[in-house]
Amino acid sequence: MLITVEDIRKYREIATNTQRNRVEVFIRETEELDIIPLLGVDEYDRLTSYGSAMVLGQTPLGQGTLGGPIGVVLTPEEKKLLNGGQYVDECGCTRRFQGLKAAESYLVFARFIKNHPLQVTPYGVVVKEGDDSSPASAQSIQGVSKDSEKIGRQYLADTMRYWRQVQGTGCCGDKCQPKIRASRRKFYVIGD
Repeated sequence: MLITVEDIRKYREIATNTQRNRVEVFIRETEELDIIPLLGVDEYDRLTSYGSAMVLGQTPLGQGTLGGPIGVVLTPEEKKLLNGGQYVDECGCTRRFQGLKAAESYLVFARFIKNHPLQVTPYGVVVKEGDDSSPASAQSIQGVSKDSEKIGRQYLADTMRYWRQVQGTGCCGDKCQPKIRASRRKFYVIGD
């Protein structure tokens, strides 16, 4: 995985007593559905191999989590891809972007906040409440989720614009915006 729960906490507040496995599900979903299709499997594997070594406290030339040698040293461009920064595009404009970690953190938070209060039990899906809590309205949960998703998608678009520039497949102008799925309202006709 490219990020951890601690990375998400840098951008959005998640309670410290939240179980990691509840959030990690959404990290995997976000990487599989949003990050890998844009980045490509080879580059994703390269970035996660490096990240695995760092999480385990090993040098990049240590053993990987799958038992193979890591041998991955990220280029400065790849580090910038992960963490964000500034670059000059082909038109000479200075651009700033937040990086994959920030984009993924917002997208994971959006998925997490939508589904977090729900618990699946043998008797059905329920909403768990604490003694000192009251449930948020569905509208407020949806609003927070949509806001985080919008931010995450914009950060991802900006990051992919940088990455395409580095790869030599980018160009300047709004016509070169990466094709990223936007969440839009759908209107259905009811009646005649």
